[in-house]
Amino acid sequence: MNRERAKKLTCWGTKRDAFMAPETGPCIVGTRQPDGKRIATSPIVEVDGRFVQTASGSVYELVDADPDFVAFLKSKGYPFDPENPIKLVSKFQDLTVVKGWPS
Repeated sequence: MNRERAKKLTCWGTKRDAFMAPETGPCIVGTRQPDGKRIATSPIVEVDGRFVQTASGSVYELVDADPDFVAFLKSKGYPFDPENPIKLVSKFQDLTVVKGWPS
């Protein structure tokens, strides 16, 4: 993964139609910096700390998570680690997701 070409994402969370647990595989939705465009990535294929690479080959640095996403994780008993926010968590394979997060 080439961290030097990483685009920063702020106000991000893992989701498809709603929040999901931070398992390797879901898409990330966030605001790309510095242009401020709200984007949804392709599925995650590689993780290295706060850096993720997607199936399309894009690399993102996950900066500030969406506070609603962090609250969702805490409500499900999942500790949020901002330095390693995305990981495979089999405990949440069948996690019920929360509807209503804007895309």
